[in-house]
Amino acid sequence: MPSGERSAAGTRSSMLLGRHAGSPRRRWIVVGLGLLLLANAVVAVVALAGLGTNPSSGSSKNPSPAAQPLASATASSSTAARTPPGVVSAVQWMAQTLPKTVVVLADAQVGDALRAQGFSAVRPVTGATSTPAAGVVVSTPQLRAAATNSAIDAAVRSAIPLAVVGSGGSQITVAQLSRLSAAELATHRAADAGLRKSSEPELLANPAVRVDSGAAAVLRAGALDLRAATVLAQMASIGAVHLRAVVGDAAEQRAGLPARVVELTATPFDEQSVYLRGLNPPYRPAAQQSLSGGVLRLTWSLRPDPTDISR
Repeated sequence: MPSGERSAAGTRSSMLLGRHAGSPRRRWIVVGLGLLLLANAVVAVVALAGLGTNPSSGSSKNPSPAAQPLASATASSSTAARTPPGVVSAVQWMAQTLPKTVVVLADAQVGDALRAQGFSAVRPVTGATSTPAAGVVVSTPQLRAAATNSAIDAAVRSAIPLAVVGSGGSQITVAQLSRLSAAELATHRAADAGLRKSSEPELLANPAVRVDSGAAAVLRAGALDLRAATVLAQMASIGAVHLRAVVGDAAEQRAGLPARVVELTATPFDEQSVYLRGLNPPYRPAAQQSLSGGVLRLTWSLRPDPTDISR
C-alpha cells in the first residue's frame, strides 16, 4: 500500500483506538492493520527473492462484469449451433472480464466468436505467427495442435491461467502471456494461498464483522482475494460490516484464482464511503455497485499473479 494511504489508515486507527480504549474492538483493529502489513510484506519478500518479473498485461485495468456488460452482438443462430459449448463459455467469460482491445492469440473458430463480441486485436496462430509481448492466449485443442511454431508453443505452455472451462481433451484455458516460469508462478500463488488461509479466518472472530454462512465457508477456506480481505478488515476498524456473500467465478477458480467479488453492508455509511474512495491500487476495487437493500457489491480486478501490485 502506498505510504500516504498507510499513514492515513494508521491515523484513523489511532483515533479509533483512543475512542474505544478497553473495548473488544481494539484487538480487531490491530488484527486489521496486521493483515494490511502482512499482505504488503509477502509482496515485498517475494519480489526481493528475485522470483521473476511481473507479467505484462494488455491493460492494467480489467473491467468487471458489472462495469463492462456482455456485448449485444451475437453470432447467427446457425453459427451458434455449430460453436462448441466450451468455446461459448470461454468467449462469454472474456467478453465480461477482459478489455476488448487486448491482443488475443486464438484459433479460427474462437477468433470469429471473439470478433463477434467486439474484440479488435485477435491474431490467428500459424507457423509464421510471432509471440506478442503482452496479451492472452485461448488454448483450445485446435490451437495446441496448430502451435507448431516453437515460440508459440512455449508461450502457450508458460501462460498464466485466467479461466478454465471444459475438461479432458476438450478443455479450454484462457491464459495471460507471461515471462514467469511455471515454478515462479507456483511459488507466488502458494505464498498468497498460505497467507489467505492463515489470515482470513480471523475475520470470522471479529466482533465488528457479521458473516453469512456461505461467505463464512469461503473465509475459512482462505478463498477470498487478499485485497478484499484486507479492505474488509480495515472497514471493520471503522464500523460494523455485514458480509452477505462472496461471489466466485467457477472458471477462474478452476484456474487457481480466489474469489474477488463481495456483497456487504457497512456502517457508518459516510465514513466507509470516504475510506473506499480513498483507496489506491492494489486495494481499490475496480467497480462498486449499489444493490437493493443498501447492499454494496465490490469487485476487484483480475490479478493472475498475486505479487503484481499495479492492480
